[in-house]
Amino acid sequence: MVIEGVENYTQISSMLKQGVKYGQGYLFFPPISKERLSSVNICSTNR
Repeated sequence: MVIEGVENYTQISSMLKQGVKYGQGYLFFPPISKERLSSVNICSTNR
């Protein structure tokens, strides 16, 4: 399961308490176009 719309650390804490390990949203990286995506090096982070 992936939680969408993660914008703050309170939301991360809540999802981890529910056993969800994966999330996406502005806290990690803002939306970008597919053209720009190829020029961005995104690595897994521990935030």
